[in-house]
Amino acid sequence: IFQTIMPDFFPNQKAFRRLSPEKVAKMVKPFLLRRVKKDVLKELPEKIETVHVSDLTKQQKELYLAYLEKIKTETTDSLQGEGFQKSRMK
Repeated sequence: IFQTIMPDFFPNQKAFRRLSPEKVAKMVKPFLLRRVKKDVLKELPEKIETVHVSDLTKQQKELYLAYLEKIKTETTDSLQGEGFQKSRMK
């Protein structure tokens, strides 16, 4: 996000990778607003949860199941080919 909004805020990628997490945290701190629940508790409305269940149409179900099968196959192939440690979410 900083690269898009303020392109010169951080050094180039190679130099950025050498920065310690503490240094990066110190640099971005003025731009972050962190609030904890106890500080805004008075402003929060009561939590309302509503669960809506709806059935998929036949076409939606077919599309969903086809996509699910594709993901299962890709995941299995990735795990078998690269192993757990090298596999990652795509």
